[in-house]
Amino acid sequence: MKKGFSTKTLVRGALIAATYATLPTVFANALIVPFVIMYAYGSPESYWFLFVTVAAGELVTATGVGTLLYYQLEKRKFLYGL
Repeated sequence: MKKGFSTKTLVRGALIAATYATLPTVFANALIVPFVIMYAYGSPESYWFLFVTVAAGELVTATGVGTLLYYQLEKRKFLYGL
């Protein structure tokens, strides 16, 4: 007997997929932005500190807030004609 998918399983899978979709942006910014900041402020020894702080900020904003915003817009898709 096959076990079917429940709504809970589908929602969890969609949430995981939306979260993973933001990770390339987080890693790209965490790698590139510290070099720009180091060049602008002239502090070459601060790469790892900047890497960690940029990555943490991107995780909070892009992954956390971005995923919440995505799901809120999905609920109201009819308002925007999408």
